[in-house]
This record gives sequence, structure tokens and C-alpha cells, in this order.
Amino acid sequence: MIAEPNIISIDYDPFVGPSIEKTVPSTEAQQEVWLSCVIGGVEGNLAYNESLALQIHGNVDLNIMREALKMLVSRHESLRSSFSGDGTKMIIYEYSEPVIDYSTLAMVPLLNNKIKLTHF
Repeated sequence: MIAEPNIISIDYDPFVGPSIEKTVPSTEAQQEVWLSCVIGGVEGNLAYNESLALQIHGNVDLNIMREALKMLVSRHESLRSSFSGDGTKMIIYEYSEPVIDYSTLAMVPLLNNKIKLTHF
């Protein structure tokens, strides 16, 4: 008797999401980054992340900051790119407005700030 295949339903629509602007072959250096992320998992991926913390004093015009970030994403393809499944191509997506989340710790007591930052 032939066993029934174990079929699992997956809720995935490949046509949802940003439109692809173009694909380009990935360079050897980019393929090395992709491979280290595949082999190294989360830790391998984190090795290529760069972070920066800014402490801003005074008032910030959130509309101007939002527009500057939109211009940055629009101008730089690397901020709209991902690797293909096999790492041989870079997929560059058409511009879509980035989701920008702002939060302030100004009104939160100092102890809660540290707790909130720990979970960030």
C-alpha cells in the first residue's frame, strides 16, 4: 500500500510584495556574504550588519526626517535589494515607501528606558 503524502498548506502568495525593478548578477564578494549567512545562520547574518545610535538633543522635525529617509531609500538600490534564493543574483525592488516607526523615551522613567531598550 502506498502511503498518502503529508501535504502541509502554506499561506504564501509570491505576487504580494514590492515589484521587482531588475535583477543583476551578484559579485563574488556578495556571493561570499550570502554563503556565510546561509552557513552561519543568524550569527553569520549579524556579522554583516552595521548599527549606529544617535542621541538627538532638541526638537526634531519628523516630517523632514521621514522625507530624508524616503529619499535615501529611493536613491540607493542596496537599500531595496535582496539575494535570490541561490545567491547568484541581486533582486532590486522598485521603490516603495518605507515603513518608519518613531518612538521616544523622553517621557518614560529612566529605569523603564533601560528595560525598553533591552527589548528593542
